[in-house]
Amino acid sequence: MIWITRTQPGADILGRSLVSAGFEVWVEPVLEVAEIRPPVVKGNPDEPPHVVVVLSAHAARVYVGNEYAGMAAAHMHVAIGVSTANVLESRGFRCVVPETSTSEGVLEVPILKDLGEGSQVWVVAGSGGRELVPDTLRTQGCKVVEFEFYERQEREVDDIAVDEISSIVVGSGEGLNCALRQWRGAGGRKDVEWIVPSARVEKSALEFGLVNVVNAGGASTEDVAAILRQGNR
Repeated sequence: MIWITRTQPGADILGRSLVSAGFEVWVEPVLEVAEIRPPVVKGNPDEPPHVVVVLSAHAARVYVGNEYAGMAAAHMHVAIGVSTANVLESRGFRCVVPETSTSEGVLEVPILKDLGEGSQVWVVAGSGGRELVPDTLRTQGCKVVEFEFYERQEREVDDIAVDEISSIVVGSGEGLNCALRQWRGAGGRKDVEWIVPSARVEKSALEFGLVNVVNAGGASTEDVAAILRQGNR
């Protein structure tokens, strides 16, 4: 059985896809998302941006209904992945998506690499996320405004079936921390397979002493399903 620990609604979407492909899944997120009202704004958003970078689908869902989105509607948006782009494009925003759905992949998008001194960039994300994207853009001379539209809170999962679970899917470094704490607390075995979305989270998993870690190369349904199809689970 595959335990899907990522946040909703992505957990249910991934679960339905895997069930239709013949996998047995258990959908129990270890994190919940709460909207921050009003959003935390770091910087001066009075000037419209040249580009908006959106670093999660959760952030996109809140952002598209916010007044700030109206100020940036005519400008290009860089979405970290397909799910994020789908949210934005459904509301009419123009998007580009990096080849790799990570912060590092976002920074390789040509429209961002070409930005220079004085370019205004908005970075739309959640609280407590990585600072790689805004920090790197600042080193290029960009004027960066950061928006935090949501925060994650740990969710305790009851009755973890440690004897039945063969693989655990996590969607972020924070998700890995929470899932691992609860897995170990329930007496889960050390050799369970952990499916992670990036090299960064893989490195963290190995540093935690996990021995069976697989990097899916992204957090999308397609990324995870491709990894699962490679083995017999």
